[in-house]
Amino acid sequence: MEITTKIFVNSSLTVLSIIFGIILHKTGKPFQSGTFTIHKLATFGFIILTIILMIHFSKNDGKTSLFVTSISLAIASVLVIILSGSILSTGKFESIMLKLHRTASVTLLTTIFISFYKLLCL
Repeated sequence: MEITTKIFVNSSLTVLSIIFGIILHKTGKPFQSGTFTIHKLATFGFIILTIILMIHFSKNDGKTSLFVTSISLAIASVLVIILSGSILSTGKFESIMLKLHRTASVTLLTTIFISFYKLLCL
């Protein structure tokens, strides 16, 4: 798969994940299994493809402190997203987990944007 195709697919998975996350939030509990499954699979695909893209792009670049910090923050965000998402699906600590889930999602997207910008433009 060419790099432009990978970036397009990754962007599409990101948008799908966000849209279906919003749908899940708006429809409330009990979660519709189809919507929930699409949200989880799109997020999982986005994470895997992002890792592949980061490895591909970072081969040409040295490991600068900004890049390492961005990747570390992205990894921490992924862990928080997965944990808070699984706790959200059980219905426990819903208010704080929703805030964590949203914050970690924004942090992940921001760190990925910064990393790609650093790798592609600087």
